[in-house]
Amino acid sequence: MNSTLRFAALLSAGGGFLDSYAWVAHGHVFTNAQTGNIILFGVFAAQDEWRQALRHVPPMLAFFPGVFTAQWLHKRRFSDDQVRATAVSLCVEVVILTIVGVLSPALPDTVAVAVIAFAATMQSSGFQRVGKWPYTSVVTTANLRSLGETLFAITFLPHNPEASDQARTLAAICAFFVCSAIAGATLTVFFGKSAIVFPIILLSLAALSFVWQEHGRAKSGPSSSGGPIHR
Repeated sequence: MNSTLRFAALLSAGGGFLDSYAWVAHGHVFTNAQTGNIILFGVFAAQDEWRQALRHVPPMLAFFPGVFTAQWLHKRRFSDDQVRATAVSLCVEVVILTIVGVLSPALPDTVAVAVIAFAATMQSSGFQRVGKWPYTSVVTTANLRSLGETLFAITFLPHNPEASDQARTLAAICAFFVCSAIAGATLTVFFGKSAIVFPIILLSLAALSFVWQEHGRAKSGPSSSGGPIHR
């Protein structure tokens, strides 16, 4: 597994784990998949179950501050240094999740879900490509669509030399996401809210992988192959 795919796979594993963790540990609300929250809000609202419907609002509201923070880091604060922007963004996400983990015994589910959604949105907005291809690390719909389009290209447009590499990359990312979602639900049942330590470890490993890769690129010089961050 090359370093770019390793970085993207670790981010996807963290994303899949986080959403299943939040669903199991914090009241059956999504933190990553805002489409799911919108649908569940609509379903409960239609049934006049407003208490249940309103539980899905905080992560949707946290979505926008998460986007703004990621965009500010990448396009304003460190616009001329994307390596530093990436490192800072990952560190902020890990710190936020660590705070949630430490405070989780006393933290209301609504607050925990909103804070995790903020962190997940930072990740989604800050990391949008794996190598030269677009992807998302916190949900799978766009990745599955891209994988389907790539498989079509392999089948009916065989002159596309990059399609096979793209298909393998997207399939691996989807597999990591699914496996981590299963692991997230399973481990959260066993460890409860303390299971948040696992996505913290995954995202910390992603940060270390990124730093190690950029250190290698710096030693190799500017002619080395591009890293995982393309915006």
